[in-house]
Amino acid sequence: MQIDAIGKNVPRRKEGRSKVTGAARYVDDLVLPDMLYGATVRSPAPRGRIRSITFDEDIPWDEFVIVTAKDIPGENAVALILLDQPYLASEFVNGRSPRFARPQ
Repeated sequence: MQIDAIGKNVPRRKEGRSKVTGAARYVDDLVLPDMLYGATVRSPAPRGRIRSITFDEDIPWDEFVIVTAKDIPGENAVALILLDQPYLASEFVNGRSPRFARPQ
């Protein structure tokens, strides 16, 4: 295998400077009129079965909407390599990172 880029300038990524200087704008940086905000709830356990999802009674429910895997139209999956990663966990949690509810 021969690598021709060693010792030579390589094309610069046009967004590179803004990213390394902190000037780049990401989706989280955008503010739009009447914009809704979302957050995900992650599992406190590394593995388990979701039996129920409960929230404190003192939550102002007129300000929140809870979205679960049942609310996702179509297949609840995104492809990393295969179409095998759920957007939101539905019945089982396999790691601390799977999201199982999304308050909006």
